[in-house]
Amino acid sequence: MHFEPHATLGWVIGNLSGGDRRLRNYCVLGAILPDIDAAAYLFGPEAYRDWHHTFGHNVFLWAAFVAWVTWKCRSYRALVLSTFAFGSHLLTDALLSGWRLYLFWPFSGQGYILPGAVGLEAPINHWLVYLSPAVILLGARIWKRTPIDVFSPKFDRILVSFITRGTAECSTCRKSSSLQCDECGQPVCLRHGTVRSGFRVECSACTSRNATTSP
Repeated sequence: MHFEPHATLGWVIGNLSGGDRRLRNYCVLGAILPDIDAAAYLFGPEAYRDWHHTFGHNVFLWAAFVAWVTWKCRSYRALVLSTFAFGSHLLTDALLSGWRLYLFWPFSGQGYILPGAVGLEAPINHWLVYLSPAVILLGARIWKRTPIDVFSPKFDRILVSFITRGTAECSTCRKSSSLQCDECGQPVCLRHGTVRSGFRVECSACTSRNATTSP
């Protein structure tokens, strides 16, 4: 499976953590981490052929990742979700990549692949790439966030405000809003709000007050 569906699947699994942004980010990381062995391509196609699905796609890195996330988050949920996130990559690659997985590398050179597995050139892999944005849009409506939250939660909430209908009313015009003023906490729509540096949102009342009190 290609990178985009792997990352999207990890993001979906991570959203099962609820409001724990750190665990969500770990799940995205776990879903793409096995492809670290694709770095072998930097040394040429032959190195890629020999090393891909080895030191990234094995149960030892899987166990180490799960142990690390569980220790960082100290919760049973972290144990379960990190297990599924990393495991989702191995399972989908065993079915949708056409490459054998060397699950017990470096102690065994035995490769594993699921019966009926298809290669990356199979139409289903292209469709999964195309469907990833649709899954993200659906997730935005359900969880009120997108994968941009991994990098900038404040920018993500502004982006989501364009995608979803808020449940609160703007304190100025009473239209639906999913944003809040970072200064006073009142709901505000983008029409009556100002986006400051760092993607801070400010309502018109706070903007006027700050303009009056500023030297």
